[in-house]
Amino acid sequence: MTIIAAVLCIGARLCYGAKPLPAAQDDFFDLLPIEYPFPAPEVDVDPVAGRLLAACRSVQDLALLAIAASQLHSFNVRPDGSYDLTVPQFDMDLQDEEVSALLGTCLHLFERYAWLAAVNLEAKLWCVGICPALPQAVLRRSDAFCHAEALCDDHDDKDRLEIAEVAARSSARMCHVVTGFCKSLKEPAAGVASLSSSVKRAADEIHIFLDHAFHSLSFLPRGLLAVQPFGQILEHSSQTFLHVPVAGLRWNVLLHLLSSFSTEDRSRGLRVAEIGVEKGMTATFLLKHDQAITDYYAVDPWHVPGKSQESNDVLQSYYDNLEAWSAAEPSFQRNGRRAVHILRHGSEEAAGQLGVDYFDMVFIDAEHTFEAVRRDIQVWKRRVRPGGILAGHDFSLFHPGVSLAVLVECGAMSDDTGRFPLQSEQGKPIIHLSADSVWWVRRM
Repeated sequence: MTIIAAVLCIGARLCYGAKPLPAAQDDFFDLLPIEYPFPAPEVDVDPVAGRLLAACRSVQDLALLAIAASQLHSFNVRPDGSYDLTVPQFDMDLQDEEVSALLGTCLHLFERYAWLAAVNLEAKLWCVGICPALPQAVLRRSDAFCHAEALCDDHDDKDRLEIAEVAARSSARMCHVVTGFCKSLKEPAAGVASLSSSVKRAADEIHIFLDHAFHSLSFLPRGLLAVQPFGQILEHSSQTFLHVPVAGLRWNVLLHLLSSFSTEDRSRGLRVAEIGVEKGMTATFLLKHDQAITDYYAVDPWHVPGKSQESNDVLQSYYDNLEAWSAAEPSFQRNGRRAVHILRHGSEEAAGQLGVDYFDMVFIDAEHTFEAVRRDIQVWKRRVRPGGILAGHDFSLFHPGVSLAVLVECGAMSDDTGRFPLQSEQGKPIIHLSADSVWWVRRM
């Protein structure tokens, strides 16, 4: 099914009335038959982690897997609806020891994940139905592996985008997962549920490693020698990038950011604005999972001049659906009132209706051209209160306009740090990066 067909199919369903709130936050990108550059395994394991070992033929494959793992929307769509994945030639720009570090970590993570998945599968086969404790045969084989595991080394938790540190931290975090699993085996209540939890954590670590490695490959100057104008900007301004290890998609990262606010702030109630809402998936997830959000401003015109009538009909159906949810869906309510304020305007017009220093977090995911993103940052950062967060989507070499706008407005080259000072290190603003190409800065 092509993107256009998928969108029209979804839009046709929504036009018949408000669709029930989805149980899972699935994007229509999930309907695409993503063609991994390596064969799928014949075992029932995590679809990304299970392909990890086969992906390690080159750093090219590693970057492709990172795109698939994080669903970065980083494919080029052709007019006929088909698409292709394109990544720069990292292998030619990196030194052999750097490539070896990344590929060696692939092997390390896969071996431990495969072991956890195998133990989990064996335990499930032994325990048909409810099994209060792990069978002795499973414990004996697991115990042998646990004895062979080395102690974990602790690493700097700054998560800088240095290739050697990416490899070391990822291996250390996976080691902690395995160590925790081995300790849990000795507990009387150890059962299949604890095994499944460890497998999930191991898969999350693989996703974090892939995303982390992808970012470090993308935004270190040596990885961008052939991708202009990133290379020149990064070389001369020496950006301070920190990667925050969160597994998931953009709403998982935003939920993590909201949880970072103080107890006092959360008790007061958090105010969030999203610029570029479309289907409302981010709003739906955040409102369902964080009751501290008391006001959520959804800004989107839900109409694109110059687009076909069919495309704008789909956008209209998204708007109708969000209106229905905001009025009736319990998770969209707070204390008997609507928490969602829908502003069907362009970005600047909507910002003009709101005061400065108001929001705890603003998330920008609207038009992706350089000028549009730069203007969105300029008008909306004034609406972020001191201590608040300005965030956005698609900081990626696949969206150079977005990335360059963020660097110009929030990076070391910004000429606005006096009026809008950002959290910094050694005098340079910190741009945080995480899963699904999410970026953010925090206002001082």
